[in-house]
Amino acid sequence: MTTDSAALWQAFRRERTDLAFASIVERHVDLVYATAIRQTGDAEAAKDIAQAVFLDLHRKAGSLAVDLFLPGWLYRATTFAAAKSIRSDQRRRFRETEAMRQHQLHADGSDDGDLTEGLLPLLDEALNRLPEPDRQALILRFLDRQDLKSVGRVFGISDDAARKRVDRALERLREVLQEFGHSAAMPMLAVALGVLAQTTSPPTLAGSITAALAGSAGAATTVATTFSPVAWVGGVRWSHSWFRRSIWNGRRPICGVS
Repeated sequence: MTTDSAALWQAFRRERTDLAFASIVERHVDLVYATAIRQTGDAEAAKDIAQAVFLDLHRKAGSLAVDLFLPGWLYRATTFAAAKSIRSDQRRRFRETEAMRQHQLHADGSDDGDLTEGLLPLLDEALNRLPEPDRQALILRFLDRQDLKSVGRVFGISDDAARKRVDRALERLREVLQEFGHSAAMPMLAVALGVLAQTTSPPTLAGSITAALAGSAGAATTVATTFSPVAWVGGVRWSHSWFRRSIWNGRRPICGVS
């Protein structure tokens, strides 16, 4: 974790203030949102996932390590939450996607088989298969957009040693991708990972998440991460559609008791 991230996390662990957590959200919301939208391809679902991940972090803060590698934890939590969201809606998405694909095939008479569409989801899956130190190095260098000096500071090594660690991690990532049937040189992998980090979150997303936390922190003791239409939070039955609509409009959630 960078010094900035580490300081923010430790400050929140120590103070437990909305301001401290808002700084964490602001610092890492692009990483979470970009990961979520790569997995789902849906901007609204990515917003929901980002909200759920940060709520989960807030809820679990007391049980997580003081020296937590925060970008790595957020990345893993986001991929797990995205997979759960996709599974819950998988059949509907499959029918719609297949219908669109067949329509396009009939319209064009061809399937372009764009490599990028196949490679980007595989990069996330491949990252999750790497050993933790390799995954941390690549997340820091590319997804969290840190320079080699910052990577070296996290691992307590020199800039040159950090470069070698990142290169080794890229080589292991290349080997995992080969198992998936994709071959790519290390420089191309570095470029592809850099592309993953180019997605930025909507300008209002960090503030919306912080507002939702401020409005619900006193009552909520559990967090819904299954994205069901109705969820139980803090012993109260919440309508997901009202909850999401209220959050993205910058208001406190409206409770629907039934």
